[in-house]
Amino acid sequence: MRPLLPILACLACVASVTAAELLANPGLDADAASWALPAGVSSVVDGTALGQTGPVLRISATAAGWHMANQWSLPLPAGAKRLKLSARVKTADITPGANAWDRPRLMVLFHDAAGTQAADIGVVEIPAGDGWRDVAGTVAVPSGMGSASFCIGLHNCTGTVWMTSPSCQPVD
Repeated sequence: MRPLLPILACLACVASVTAAELLANPGLDADAASWALPAGVSSVVDGTALGQTGPVLRISATAAGWHMANQWSLPLPAGAKRLKLSARVKTADITPGANAWDRPRLMVLFHDAAGTQAADIGVVEIPAGDGWRDVAGTVAVPSGMGSASFCIGLHNCTGTVWMTSPSCQPVD
């Protein structure tokens, strides 16, 4: 029995790490069925042609607007203080909006137990540039929040963003 203890401990660690992911279907399998996609400007494409493995979400718009893919009302673990937002992304032809913050981004909206959205939002900017890159950042969870909504895409700007491997995980 003793030789099995380290193996069981390792399995428990893997299970707890896997359980920490808040997003349903972060691999975009099943045609991104768990995602609310912006109508008319988004599609899930085969990532092979883009040098990626598996499905890739593409959001492309020629008119500025809030073109964001979302997963709503993700339950937050009790006592969560920070979330790590990340994704593998590529951008093209980005034209920022009128404000400095109108750019491609990962974003999280917070909601209290009654579902009221907090004024605070967490944002990780996606820098414009060529090639695939990993984008990640940590955002603070306001106190008293019960759920979060994860968003990724074009925030009041134009261009194209491709995304794979999105993640929203509690850090502490």
